[in-house]
Amino acid sequence: MSLSRHETEGHHAAEVRDIRPLGATTRVTLKVEGQSELIEAEVVKDHDSLTGLARGETLFFRPKVWQKVADI
Repeated sequence: MSLSRHETEGHHAAEVRDIRPLGATTRVTLKVEGQSELIEAEVVKDHDSLTGLARGETLFFRPKVWQKVADI
């Protein structure tokens, strides 16, 4: 998942509901307006989007598209 503190093309706005450090990574729980399910993203603990981040702030996210690798 791509996260940004700034509005970026192709990203969607979401409210930060929780921030949980997990060693080398940090899990951020996001709430998109109009959706009942929360989104959880894990990023490296020193990711630029986490600097000074607090609950209630807005983050912009874009899911990464996974491609299946053909069997060799």
